[in-house]
Amino acid sequence: MHIFFGVVKKYFPERGFGFITHPLSLGPNKEIFFHIGKVENSDKDLAEKLSVYDRNSNICFWYEPETTLKGEQLKKILKSEDVSKLDKENSSKFIERLELIYENIDRPIPFWLNEVTVGLIGTDGEAKLDLKRESLMQKRNEEKELQRLEAERLKKITEENLEKEMLRIAEERKRFEEERRRQQAEEERQLIIEEEEFEQLVAEMKLKGFTQSSQVSHYIIQNRLGDKYKHISGVLKMANSHSTWNFNGGFPPPIYARLCKKLGLGNKGTDSKVLGFTAFKDL
Repeated sequence: MHIFFGVVKKYFPERGFGFITHPLSLGPNKEIFFHIGKVENSDKDLAEKLSVYDRNSNICFWYEPETTLKGEQLKKILKSEDVSKLDKENSSKFIERLELIYENIDRPIPFWLNEVTVGLIGTDGEAKLDLKRESLMQKRNEEKELQRLEAERLKKITEENLEKEMLRIAEERKRFEEERRRQQAEEERQLIIEEEEFEQLVAEMKLKGFTQSSQVSHYIIQNRLGDKYKHISGVLKMANSHSTWNFNGGFPPPIYARLCKKLGLGNKGTDSKVLGFTAFKDL
């Protein structure tokens, strides 16, 4: 005896007939006609469901077909427990497909799966597949939870590292600002000292009546005044078209210009130029 599993694809209650399709290839590869009279003769509960059928109804069943002059049709509805008569050699192929459906936890269970499973391997077999599916889902949920916890841990580490980095940047900025203020204060202090030395030098040189800047430089060297005016006088690195040399007791260009203006000093008008200056305080 041939038996098939079908799903009602469409049914016309007012006309009393419809058509069946076959999931998992458990039946012909075409739609099969059925009449409500055949259903009422073998399963009145199913006939009652069909009487209120609409396009959203999910109705499935095992059935025995028959061949008529109009083609293959439904002969009678079978209970799931009667399906054990299905040839086991053929049923093993369908059971493999069922197992794949149960194991595919990323997709929902189709509404007809329970009916097919009970028919092929009984309620005990269905329970085992349900248990296996639940186990797979639990394992996946556990893996997702571990992934979530790991993501939270990494996020926490990232946030902590970000907080540490922000604190480090803040501390570095603080040190930079403190160093900048210190340097600024030191520069201001140096300017005050240089100005005091410059005014003292001007007052002292005015008494000497020098007319040339070289006289002032020689006076500083001869009288070892480098320590006295160590911030504004020192060693100039000089150069002309022929050579370079160090000139002790010289002044950096800005100080030299101010000193000449204050004292009305002249120079020899050479082509020498200043390449660098090192104050006595730094020697």
